[in-house]
Amino acid sequence: MADQMSYDIIVVGAGPAGLMAAWKASKAGSSVLLLDKKERIGAGPHPADTTFEGMFKITGLSLQKEYVIHRLRGMHIVSPSGFRIVINSPGFAIDRAVFDGYYAGIAQDSGTEIKTGSRAIDLKLGDETHEVTARENNGKRSYKAKIVIGADGIESSIAHWAGLKSMRHPEEVASAVQAEMIGVETEYPEYFQYHIGRSVAPGWKATISPKGDSKASVAAFVRNTPRPAMEYFNQFVYKNRLVSHFFEKAKILDILEGGDPIATMPGDLVKKGIMIVGGAGGQAGLPYGMLAGIICGDVAAKAIEADDVSKKRLDRYVSMWRKELFSEYKTGYRALKVMEKIPDEDVDKMVKALQDVDVTGELSRRSTTFMKGLGIASLALRRDPKLLRFVKYLV
Repeated sequence: MADQMSYDIIVVGAGPAGLMAAWKASKAGSSVLLLDKKERIGAGPHPADTTFEGMFKITGLSLQKEYVIHRLRGMHIVSPSGFRIVINSPGFAIDRAVFDGYYAGIAQDSGTEIKTGSRAIDLKLGDETHEVTARENNGKRSYKAKIVIGADGIESSIAHWAGLKSMRHPEEVASAVQAEMIGVETEYPEYFQYHIGRSVAPGWKATISPKGDSKASVAAFVRNTPRPAMEYFNQFVYKNRLVSHFFEKAKILDILEGGDPIATMPGDLVKKGIMIVGGAGGQAGLPYGMLAGIICGDVAAKAIEADDVSKKRLDRYVSMWRKELFSEYKTGYRALKVMEKIPDEDVDKMVKALQDVDVTGELSRRSTTFMKGLGIASLALRRDPKLLRFVKYLV
């Protein structure tokens, strides 16, 4: 067992990716310290609080009833004029404080030491060990480890101090506003709503995620636009004719402004004794970040066991991650770049062509996001061959 100040592995950031990395590493026998700047694990607000069972399965974890607060039957993809594709794919909204607390508990049970209210303020790289200095309530304190894992979000200090460009396209970070609201009277309380179109949320989406009892998370995510996300959020909630009536009696309980790395694409994620995971490495999406954390923690523990923390050894994390998920991110990035080009009237035509089609049945036969995307495109073309003219947006 390591002494008080020295560990095999230090994980900075206790979001889902960091929690998974700490859990897997400590479960495999490494001494692990997890540092988080928040005063308590799971303190909010949180941008990621809804996902779908098909996506969550990739983590290999069982869903826990403790943190599921509302079940969803699926999602609606809604065009600017109100045409909608219905996808019946079970999902769920979670209480992120309980969710993060649950996985912090299993990490601790596996041996992880967790320090909250501990903000990393410096990283010194060494030949054999690295030193993380953190500001805590009683001043500054330094900790040493053979491996430091940066799971500290899209503005990762660990990646910066280590000299890693952890995102290929940092300029593509989406600007986001998400509010927790009560008194939301949506007509579709069992469906996640995904609104697209330049006038609604250029570059990505505006969303409504029902949480039961008239509660919902409501958000706008935009990219490559000079107008702030807050303007699109206010326009969506208060002026959009399709949804504004949902919010006539609604109140905002909490609101979060920040960024999302959906289109940044992971970049350089490792060097000797350093690993980057989750939002810090452009690994967007709650279950995808968790899987990346699981792979990262497992590779880190095996590197410790082999007494080899070289870049070559840690690159196994990157190769395993790429095999599992890279095509998903690549496809998503390309799709978002295409959507930027499409005028609202053409988005309406594409969605309209599918609004009466059994999209769910087609997608259930396809495994990956890439194949599901091809399935939707194939259905649209069969429904309306004139949509071939939209191929121009792909080039």
